[in-house]
Amino acid sequence: MNIVPVSEIPMPPSIEEVEFKNPIGLYKICKDMEVLCDKSNGIGLSAVQVGLPLKLFVVKFKDHYEYLLNCEYTSVDKSELVESIEGCLSLPGRFFVVKRYPAVCVSGWRLSSNCEIQPHKADYNGLYAVVMQHEIDHHRGVMIDSIGKEYLFSTKNREQP
Repeated sequence: MNIVPVSEIPMPPSIEEVEFKNPIGLYKICKDMEVLCDKSNGIGLSAVQVGLPLKLFVVKFKDHYEYLLNCEYTSVDKSELVESIEGCLSLPGRFFVVKRYPAVCVSGWRLSSNCEIQPHKADYNGLYAVVMQHEIDHHRGVMIDSIGKEYLFSTKNREQP
C-alpha cells in the first residue's frame, strides 16, 4: 500500500460509503493504512489517499489509532473559523493556511480492534478537530491546496543545535 499521486486520488461521486459486510477485511486495510501513516510521519490518512474510493480514515492518537467510517462533522458551537497551518501526506513538503472550526462533532462509525463496527459520535477540539475536518474533507473531494493559501517558510535562518 502506498500513497497515490494527487492526480490518482478518487473524487466524488466515485467515493462510496463503506459497507459493513467484511469487517475483518476493513480491519486489514486500516492496519495497512496505520503502518503507512506511521512510516510517513502522519497523524491521519484517508483511504482515498491510497487509491481506495471509500469513506474510511485512520487517526493517530497518543497511544492508539482510531479507524473511522462514513463520518461527517459539524461545528460544535457555531464559532468563527480559525486559521490552521496544515500539511498533507498527498502534498509532501507543502503547507497551507486553512480556515477550520476550532471544535467539531464527528458522527459515523468506528471499527474496533476486535473488528466490531460501532456507532461513533464524539467532539474534538484543537489539533484533532483539524485532523477530523481534513480527513473527512478528502471524502468530499476537498484538498487543502484548493481551500487554503500556500504557506511559505524557510528553515535556513533557524539556529542549529
